Amino acid sequence: MTLIRKATTTDNAKRLADAHRKQIGFVMRPALQAAIERGELLEAVIDDAVIGFAHFHVRRDGWTTLYEIVSTSAGGGRALLSALPRPLRLKCPVDNHSNGLYEHMGGPCSETVSGRKRDLHVWIFL
Repeated sequence: MTLIRKATTTDNAKRLADAHRKQIGFVMRPALQAAIERGELLEAVIDDAVIGFAHFHVRRDGWTTLYEIVSTSAGGGRALLSALPRPLRLKCPVDNHSNGLYEHMGGPCSETVSGRKRDLHVWIFL
């Protein structure tokens, strides 16, 4: 069973982010630290091992923006996505395998927009 908890240190998230840099881009440790201070960095844990994280921000208008989500197991990704505050909006490169998870979790793809390097699907979870 996957446990979701608020992160208290940047170490696990930074390690996972660096290992998945090609998929999510470079993540700066100060940004993760600021997220911890706001309570906006979650960890997925199985058997005392951190297997994923989600970095998000709850905006003033009540919507949650997901910046990064990484998990080494599908169960961790589903648990993290389910634990995020709603309503939630996220963008994902069209060629990223995470789109399958977002579709499986019932989030409709509301549109496809042009990104700096590649097109992005926009997913909405209410």
